[in-house]
Amino acid sequence: MLSWRSGSGWMMALVMIAASACDSAAPPAAPPKDAAGAVQVVIKGLTSNRPRAAWDALPASYQKDVTSLVHGIAEKMDEELYNKGFAVAGKAANVLRSKKKFILNHPMVAMMIAAKRTEAETNWESVVGLLDTMIKSELSKVSSLKTLDPAKFLDGTGATLMKQLSDLSKLAPEDQMAKIGQVKAELVSSEGDSAVVKITAPDQPAQTQKFTRVEGKWIPADMAAQWSKSIGQAKANVAKMTKEDMAKAKPQGMMMLAMVESLVGQLEKAETQDAFNQVVGQIMGMMGGGPRGGAPPGPSF
Repeated sequence: MLSWRSGSGWMMALVMIAASACDSAAPPAAPPKDAAGAVQVVIKGLTSNRPRAAWDALPASYQKDVTSLVHGIAEKMDEELYNKGFAVAGKAANVLRSKKKFILNHPMVAMMIAAKRTEAETNWESVVGLLDTMIKSELSKVSSLKTLDPAKFLDGTGATLMKQLSDLSKLAPEDQMAKIGQVKAELVSSEGDSAVVKITAPDQPAQTQKFTRVEGKWIPADMAAQWSKSIGQAKANVAKMTKEDMAKAKPQGMMMLAMVESLVGQLEKAETQDAFNQVVGQIMGMMGGGPRGGAPPGPSF
Protein backbone atom coordinates (compact mmCIF):
# COMPACT_ATOMS: atom_id res chain seq x y z
CA MET A 1 0.00 0.00 0.00
CA LEU A 2 2.76 2.44 0.78
CA SER A 3 5.38 0.88 -1.45
CA TRP A 4 6.83 2.99 -4.23
CA ARG A 5 8.63 0.07 -5.89
CA SER A 6 6.06 -0.76 -8.57
CA GLY A 7 7.49 1.17 -11.49
CA SER A 8 5.07 3.97 -12.27
CA GLY A 9 2.88 3.03 -9.30
CA TRP A 10 4.07 5.98 -7.23
CA MET A 11 3.26 8.35 -10.10
CA MET A 12 -0.26 6.95 -10.40
CA ALA A 13 -0.78 7.29 -6.64
CA LEU A 14 0.40 10.88 -6.77
CA VAL A 15 -1.84 11.79 -9.70
CA MET A 16 -4.82 10.21 -7.96
CA ILE A 17 -4.15 12.24 -4.83
CA ALA A 18 -3.72 15.42 -6.85
CA ALA A 19 -6.82 14.70 -8.86
CA SER A 20 -9.12 13.69 -6.01
CA ALA A 21 -7.97 16.03 -3.23
CA CYS A 22 -8.95 18.76 3.54
CA ASP A 23 -11.79 20.50 5.01
CA SER A 24 -9.25 22.50 6.96
CA ALA A 25 -7.21 25.22 5.32
CA ALA A 26 -4.65 25.17 8.10
CA PRO A 27 -1.05 25.91 7.11
CA PRO A 28 1.24 22.89 6.66
CA ALA A 29 2.92 21.57 9.79
CA ALA A 30 6.63 21.92 10.47
CA PRO A 31 8.78 19.44 8.53
CA PRO A 32 9.30 16.10 10.35
CA LYS A 33 12.72 15.49 11.85
CA ASP A 34 13.35 12.16 10.12
CA ALA A 35 12.09 9.89 7.32
CA ALA A 36 9.87 7.81 9.60
CA GLY A 37 8.27 11.00 10.87
CA ALA A 38 7.58 12.03 7.28
CA VAL A 39 5.65 8.80 6.68
CA GLN A 40 3.67 9.22 9.90
CA VAL A 41 2.73 12.80 9.00
CA VAL A 42 1.21 11.63 5.72
CA ILE A 43 -0.62 8.77 7.44
CA LYS A 44 -2.02 11.10 10.10
CA GLY A 45 -3.16 13.51 7.42
CA LEU A 46 -4.96 10.86 5.40
CA THR A 47 -6.70 9.39 8.45
CA SER A 48 -7.81 12.90 9.45
CA ASN A 49 -9.31 13.57 6.01
CA ARG A 50 -6.47 15.95 5.15
CA PRO A 51 -5.07 14.66 1.84
CA ARG A 52 -2.99 17.81 1.47
CA ALA A 53 -0.54 16.14 3.85
CA ALA A 54 0.59 13.97 0.92
CA TRP A 55 1.05 17.05 -1.26
CA ASP A 56 2.97 18.94 1.40
CA ALA A 57 5.33 15.95 1.71
CA LEU A 58 6.59 16.54 -1.84
CA PRO A 59 9.60 18.72 -2.68
CA ALA A 60 8.62 22.12 -4.08
CA SER A 61 10.03 21.32 -7.53
CA TYR A 62 7.94 18.12 -7.68
CA GLN A 63 4.82 20.10 -6.81
CA LYS A 64 5.67 22.53 -9.60
CA ASP A 65 6.11 19.64 -12.04
CA VAL A 66 2.70 18.13 -11.21
CA THR A 67 0.93 21.49 -11.39
CA SER A 68 2.53 22.21 -14.73
CA LEU A 69 1.50 18.79 -16.05
CA VAL A 70 -2.14 19.28 -15.03
CA HIS A 71 -2.25 22.75 -16.61
CA GLY A 72 -0.58 21.40 -19.75
CA ILE A 73 -3.21 18.69 -20.14
CA ALA A 74 -5.99 21.24 -19.66
CA GLU A 75 -4.52 23.46 -22.37
CA LYS A 76 -4.77 20.63 -24.89
CA MET A 77 -8.36 19.72 -24.05
CA ASP A 78 -11.32 20.69 -26.22
CA GLU A 79 -13.40 22.71 -23.77
CA GLU A 80 -16.81 21.92 -25.27
CA LEU A 81 -16.17 18.18 -25.43
CA TYR A 82 -14.64 18.00 -21.94
CA ASN A 83 -17.39 20.05 -20.29
CA LYS A 84 -20.08 18.10 -22.12
CA GLY A 85 -18.69 14.86 -20.74
CA PHE A 86 -19.07 16.09 -17.17
CA ALA A 87 -22.53 17.47 -17.89
CA VAL A 88 -23.71 14.07 -19.13
CA ALA A 89 -22.09 12.42 -16.11
CA GLY A 90 -24.10 14.77 -13.91
CA LYS A 91 -27.34 13.66 -15.55
CA ALA A 92 -26.31 10.03 -15.09
CA ALA A 93 -25.72 10.68 -11.38
CA ASN A 94 -29.23 12.13 -11.13
CA VAL A 95 -30.61 8.91 -12.63
CA LEU A 96 -28.66 6.85 -10.11
CA ARG A 97 -30.28 8.85 -7.32
CA SER A 98 -33.83 9.20 -8.64
CA LYS A 99 -34.16 5.69 -10.10
CA LYS A 100 -32.49 3.75 -7.30
CA LYS A 101 -35.47 1.42 -6.88
CA PHE A 102 -35.70 0.63 -10.60
CA ILE A 103 -31.95 0.00 -10.83
CA LEU A 104 -31.84 -2.36 -7.87
CA ASN A 105 -34.93 -4.22 -9.09
CA HIS A 106 -33.67 -4.70 -12.63
CA PRO A 107 -33.50 -8.52 -13.08
CA MET A 108 -29.79 -8.62 -13.82
CA VAL A 109 -28.83 -6.23 -11.04
CA ALA A 110 -31.12 -7.97 -8.54
CA MET A 111 -29.50 -11.30 -9.39
CA MET A 112 -25.98 -9.87 -9.01
CA ILE A 113 -26.61 -8.25 -5.60
CA ALA A 114 -29.01 -10.85 -4.18
CA ALA A 115 -26.63 -11.79 -1.36
CA LYS A 116 -25.76 -8.17 -0.52
CA ARG A 117 -28.89 -6.19 -1.32
CA THR A 118 -29.06 -4.59 2.13
CA GLU A 119 -25.48 -3.34 1.84
CA ALA A 120 -26.16 -2.02 -1.67
CA GLU A 121 -29.19 -0.06 -0.49
CA THR A 122 -27.33 1.28 2.54
CA ASN A 123 -24.29 2.40 0.56
CA TRP A 124 -26.17 3.75 -2.45
CA GLU A 125 -26.40 7.40 -1.39
CA SER A 126 -22.74 7.44 -0.35
CA VAL A 127 -21.67 6.23 -3.78
CA VAL A 128 -23.85 8.78 -5.57
CA GLY A 129 -22.51 11.46 -3.22
CA LEU A 130 -18.97 10.66 -4.30
CA LEU A 131 -19.95 11.06 -7.94
CA ASP A 132 -21.70 14.34 -7.18
CA THR A 133 -18.61 15.74 -5.50
CA MET A 134 -16.41 14.91 -8.49
CA ILE A 135 -18.94 16.18 -11.03
CA LYS A 136 -19.40 19.50 -9.22
CA SER A 137 -15.70 19.99 -8.47
CA GLU A 138 -13.07 22.15 -10.13
CA LEU A 139 -12.26 19.18 -12.36
CA SER A 140 -15.57 19.56 -14.20
CA LYS A 141 -14.52 22.62 -16.22
CA VAL A 142 -11.49 23.07 -18.46
CA SER A 143 -11.26 26.73 -17.42
CA SER A 144 -10.79 25.82 -13.75
CA LEU A 145 -8.46 22.94 -14.60
CA LYS A 146 -6.15 25.34 -16.44
CA THR A 147 -5.53 27.29 -13.24
CA LEU A 148 -5.96 24.47 -10.71
CA ASP A 149 -3.98 24.93 -7.50
CA PRO A 150 -3.50 21.37 -6.18
CA ALA A 151 -2.88 22.54 -2.61
CA LYS A 152 -6.14 24.51 -2.51
CA PHE A 153 -7.96 21.72 -4.28
CA LEU A 154 -6.77 19.24 -1.67
CA ASP A 155 -7.88 21.69 1.00
CA GLY A 156 -11.44 21.65 -0.36
CA THR A 157 -12.78 19.02 -2.70
CA GLY A 158 -10.20 16.49 -1.56
CA ALA A 159 -11.34 16.64 2.04
CA THR A 160 -14.93 16.12 1.02
CA LEU A 161 -14.02 13.12 -1.11
CA MET A 162 -11.85 11.58 1.56
CA LYS A 163 -14.56 12.04 4.19
CA GLN A 164 -17.08 10.37 1.88
CA LEU A 165 -14.66 7.52 1.21
CA SER A 166 -14.07 7.11 4.94
CA ASP A 167 -17.79 6.99 5.66
CA LEU A 168 -18.34 4.50 2.86
CA SER A 169 -15.44 2.36 4.04
CA LYS A 170 -17.01 2.07 7.51
CA LEU A 171 -20.00 0.30 5.96
CA ALA A 172 -17.85 -2.47 4.46
CA PRO A 173 -17.09 -5.71 6.33
CA GLU A 174 -13.48 -4.50 6.63
CA ASP A 175 -12.78 -0.79 6.96
CA GLN A 176 -9.91 -0.38 4.51
CA MET A 177 -9.53 3.33 5.24
CA ALA A 178 -9.12 2.59 8.94
CA LYS A 179 -6.25 0.24 8.10
CA ILE A 180 -4.25 3.18 6.81
CA GLY A 181 -4.15 4.53 10.34
CA GLN A 182 -2.66 1.27 11.55
CA VAL A 183 0.42 1.59 9.36
CA LYS A 184 3.55 2.15 11.43
CA ALA A 185 6.89 3.61 10.38
CA GLU A 186 10.09 3.02 12.36
CA LEU A 187 13.46 4.55 11.58
CA VAL A 188 16.06 1.82 11.02
CA SER A 189 19.02 4.01 10.14
CA SER A 190 19.81 7.52 8.96
CA GLU A 191 22.96 9.21 7.73
CA GLY A 192 23.04 12.58 6.02
CA ASP A 193 20.35 12.70 3.34
CA SER A 194 19.78 8.93 3.31
CA ALA A 195 17.64 6.80 5.59
CA VAL A 196 16.00 3.39 5.90
CA VAL A 197 12.50 3.05 7.32
CA LYS A 198 10.70 -0.10 8.42
CA ILE A 199 7.03 0.07 7.41
CA THR A 200 4.48 -2.27 8.97
CA ALA A 201 0.96 -2.47 7.55
CA PRO A 202 -1.98 -4.65 8.70
CA ASP A 203 -2.04 -8.15 7.24
CA GLN A 204 1.23 -7.56 5.39
CA PRO A 205 4.83 -8.47 6.18
CA ALA A 206 7.01 -5.59 7.33
CA GLN A 207 9.08 -3.93 4.61
CA THR A 208 12.15 -1.73 4.67
CA GLN A 209 12.15 1.29 2.39
CA LYS A 210 15.07 3.53 1.47
CA PHE A 211 14.40 7.26 1.72
CA THR A 212 16.35 10.28 0.55
CA ARG A 213 16.05 13.95 1.43
CA VAL A 214 15.27 16.24 -1.50
CA GLU A 215 14.85 19.98 -0.95
CA GLY A 216 14.33 19.31 2.73
CA LYS A 217 11.63 16.64 2.22
CA TRP A 218 12.06 12.93 2.94
CA ILE A 219 10.74 10.87 0.02
CA PRO A 220 11.20 7.25 -1.14
CA ALA A 221 14.61 6.88 -2.79
CA ASP A 222 13.25 5.08 -5.86
CA MET A 223 10.69 7.84 -6.33
CA ALA A 224 13.51 10.41 -6.33
CA ALA A 225 15.54 8.30 -8.77
CA GLN A 226 12.67 7.93 -11.24
CA TRP A 227 11.05 11.34 -10.94
CA SER A 228 12.84 13.24 -13.69
CA LYS A 229 12.42 10.43 -16.21
CA SER A 230 8.77 9.76 -15.38
CA ILE A 231 7.63 13.38 -15.24
CA GLY A 232 9.65 14.10 -18.38
CA GLN A 233 7.92 11.27 -20.23
CA ALA A 234 4.52 12.44 -19.03
CA LYS A 235 5.20 15.98 -20.25
CA ALA A 236 6.48 14.64 -23.57
CA ASN A 237 3.26 12.68 -24.03
CA VAL A 238 1.22 15.82 -23.35
CA ALA A 239 3.37 17.79 -25.78
CA LYS A 240 2.52 15.27 -28.51
CA MET A 241 -1.17 16.04 -28.09
CA THR A 242 -2.31 18.63 -30.62
CA LYS A 243 -5.48 20.65 -30.91
CA GLU A 244 -5.75 19.39 -34.47
CA ASP A 245 -5.93 15.81 -33.18
CA MET A 246 -8.56 16.85 -30.65
CA ALA A 247 -10.54 18.61 -33.38
CA LYS A 248 -10.54 15.44 -35.50
CA ALA A 249 -11.75 13.32 -32.58
CA LYS A 250 -14.35 15.86 -31.40
CA PRO A 251 -17.23 15.06 -33.81
CA GLN A 252 -17.24 11.39 -32.88
CA GLY A 253 -16.89 12.24 -29.19
CA MET A 254 -19.78 14.70 -29.29
CA MET A 255 -21.91 12.18 -31.18
CA MET A 256 -21.25 9.49 -28.58
CA LEU A 257 -22.04 11.88 -25.73
CA ALA A 258 -25.26 12.94 -27.43
CA MET A 259 -26.28 9.30 -27.71
CA VAL A 260 -25.47 8.62 -24.06
CA GLU A 261 -27.34 11.77 -23.04
CA SER A 262 -30.41 10.63 -24.97
CA LEU A 263 -30.38 7.22 -23.30
CA VAL A 264 -29.90 8.78 -19.88
CA GLY A 265 -32.86 11.02 -20.63
CA GLN A 266 -34.99 8.00 -21.45
CA LEU A 267 -34.00 6.36 -18.16
CA GLU A 268 -34.91 9.56 -16.34
CA LYS A 269 -38.35 9.66 -17.96
CA ALA A 270 -39.15 6.00 -17.21
CA GLU A 271 -42.08 5.85 -14.77
CA THR A 272 -42.42 2.10 -14.41
CA GLN A 273 -40.03 -0.80 -13.84
CA ASP A 274 -40.93 -2.30 -17.21
CA ALA A 275 -40.22 0.96 -19.05
CA PHE A 276 -36.90 1.30 -17.24
CA ASN A 277 -35.92 -2.29 -18.03
CA GLN A 278 -36.71 -1.75 -21.71
CA VAL A 279 -34.31 1.20 -21.93
CA VAL A 280 -31.60 -0.76 -20.11
CA GLY A 281 -32.17 -3.58 -22.58
CA GLN A 282 -31.67 -1.18 -25.48
CA ILE A 283 -28.43 0.05 -23.97
CA MET A 284 -27.14 -3.48 -23.43
CA GLY A 285 -28.16 -4.44 -26.95
CA MET A 286 -26.22 -1.49 -28.39
CA MET A 287 -23.20 -2.52 -26.37
CA GLY A 288 -23.58 -6.17 -27.36
CA GLY A 289 -24.04 -7.08 -23.71
CA GLY A 290 -27.41 -8.79 -23.74
CA PRO A 291 -30.99 -8.92 -25.02
CA ARG A 292 -32.95 -5.74 -25.71
CA GLY A 293 -35.75 -6.73 -23.36
CA GLY A 294 -33.63 -6.17 -20.26
CA ALA A 295 -34.01 -9.67 -18.82
CA PRO A 296 -30.94 -11.61 -17.74
CA PRO A 297 -29.57 -13.98 -20.37
CA GLY A 298 -30.46 -17.61 -20.01
CA PRO A 299 -27.96 -20.46 -19.68
CA SER A 300 -25.99 -21.37 -22.76
CA PHE A 301 -25.18 -24.96 -23.70
